[in-house]
Amino acid sequence: MAVQRCCHGRGSRASVRLRRVGRQLGLELGRERRPDGQAEGRGQPHLQANEAPFNSLQVRQALQHAINRQQILSTIYPSGFTTVAESFIQSNVPEAQDESALFDYDPSLSEELLDEAGWTVGAGGIREKDGQQLTFNLIPNPYVPSTSQEDELLSQQLAKVGIKAPLKIIPLSNYATVEDPPIPPVLSTSRSFVDLSTVGGVLTDLNGGQNWFGVGTNDKTLNTLSQEIESASNATQRDQYADAVQKYVIQQGYFIPILNLVQRIYLLASNVHGVSCNGLAYANFYTAWLS
Repeated sequence: MAVQRCCHGRGSRASVRLRRVGRQLGLELGRERRPDGQAEGRGQPHLQANEAPFNSLQVRQALQHAINRQQILSTIYPSGFTTVAESFIQSNVPEAQDESALFDYDPSLSEELLDEAGWTVGAGGIREKDGQQLTFNLIPNPYVPSTSQEDELLSQQLAKVGIKAPLKIIPLSNYATVEDPPIPPVLSTSRSFVDLSTVGGVLTDLNGGQNWFGVGTNDKTLNTLSQEIESASNATQRDQYADAVQKYVIQQGYFIPILNLVQRIYLLASNVHGVSCNGLAYANFYTAWLS
């Protein structure tokens, strides 16, 4: 028997909504397709970019570079179980790219960015500005139990650069209310993109969009990218807009990719080859062959 794991994208925790970019965690950067059909993404954070302190680009970028994703992966999961996220689109979407260089682990850079934003180290090593501490809650997703362990490590990592991020546990029975106003500034979400064309619908609130990052229609670049993605009429345009939107969302710190979420595990006979997974982590057998 061969084991094949299929992942789907989970909202990055930093979506400014700071939706925990991450496990889609945040994902897909690079043009490399994973041979096992994994889709990058996990419950990553999105950030609410219209709310302090995440209305500061430097603060959002500092969060991205303060996270040691490899430590989270190796500490919580068995070897080979999943992978570090590369973008906010899971990697088995054809236009997914590897943008991981834009949010690599660099705590020194995080500290520099926070210094530039005016957040200075205060009592207990927590950064302060205008009498306010740099603090927010991390809310584990009860539908994905491992996020509690991930958030414990995230909290420790963020503390090293002066950010206080305690865990706030919300039971499953009440979790549906977590996105009711006021929406938490950092929220882990789970989302799979079955196709690039659906990405435009989460970027803003244009035409009833999901407005992941809380910016409404205030970010004109996002407005344009959302419309271009939905109107792309050929592969060249799709590649062009996919490249632009993935870079822009990560560069603006709207989404914080972390890990890929394994959504389904398939057991295949050892003589079955060529099985792939789509963006929703369902197996595709139309290219399968027997040895």
